[in-house]
Amino acid sequence: MKLMKSRYKQIIDDYNSGLTQLETGKRNSVGRDAVGNILKRFGAARRPYTGERNSKLKWTWDRDFFDKRNPTVAYWAGFLMADGSLASAGKATLALVLQEKDKEHVLSFCRAIDLSEEAIYHIEHGGCKQTPQWGLHLHHKDLQKQLLPWGIVPRKTYVYSEPQVPDDLLPHYLRGWADGDGSIYIRGTGARFTITGNTEAMKWYGNALRKLGYTGNFSAKRKGEYHSELYIGGTNQVAQIARLLLTEGSFKLERKWNVTYNSKKVLYPHICKVCGQSFGVEKYRHESEPQNGKFCSRKCFATSMRKQAVDGRMQCCKCEQMVLLEEMSANDSYCKLCWREIGRAYYQKKHDAKKE
Repeated sequence: MKLMKSRYKQIIDDYNSGLTQLETGKRNSVGRDAVGNILKRFGAARRPYTGERNSKLKWTWDRDFFDKRNPTVAYWAGFLMADGSLASAGKATLALVLQEKDKEHVLSFCRAIDLSEEAIYHIEHGGCKQTPQWGLHLHHKDLQKQLLPWGIVPRKTYVYSEPQVPDDLLPHYLRGWADGDGSIYIRGTGARFTITGNTEAMKWYGNALRKLGYTGNFSAKRKGEYHSELYIGGTNQVAQIARLLLTEGSFKLERKWNVTYNSKKVLYPHICKVCGQSFGVEKYRHESEPQNGKFCSRKCFATSMRKQAVDGRMQCCKCEQMVLLEEMSANDSYCKLCWREIGRAYYQKKHDAKKE
């Protein structure tokens, strides 16, 4: 995070006034480690460690949480596989930092591990987008050993360790992973489910879905040297993913799954501009009025494009010349010459697209 020189001075002054690194960080909306780095960089004197002074920093939590095997632990292990960060060997520190809109999810994790909600901290300008965030840090000497079976290792973006997850916990683990790095998109008649991560991890995720009973296709599109995107497209396929991962009463990040699968589409009433009949249109067409949702059928649309006949002739919508009725196309909108040109241009465009 880039800070102005005046903020560096303010951070050093706050620390020298007697505040701890954590308190100094909270006051200046930076992390505790960032405060330590600033003090070291500018050669500021750091107070020696005393158990009494730092006792406030040692929050109690369920240190055996990740050794358990139940749906709650599996979900959060999957979520940390996506959004957690485990420090390199020797530090045994786990960090979880989320966007401000997901603060409640951070608090849910606190409640799951019996950690005080006061342990979370706020960052005013965090991440590459410099947006507000909420996070927490866990410290425990056995963290790396406990998280290894779940596939969580230091630098997991570049280093892959295969998760060892019991089959009955796979839906919860995969749902947590999807809540962290996944995306579900549904619009009109199209839908897709995507998740990003280490290339080998994405292949494992796809095979794990197969183990649960997923019968559709998936692809792992490489996005960089080490990471890929698992892509699943189609309304039926996404609906099947939802049925497999959203077990009854399952905990989830609501905003990711707040969509309806395989349900009757909600139609909005419109009046056809040609025949005057009432008809229903889907939400995505309804919201893009007046460009869409004007006509109840292709026939009415063609009628709207059709010019009035004058003395047995009609005007072509493309070249605008008056031609005989028998020389007009089937929809009475274009002359046959222009209609053939439109067809050739369309198929040439498709042919060129295949070459690319």
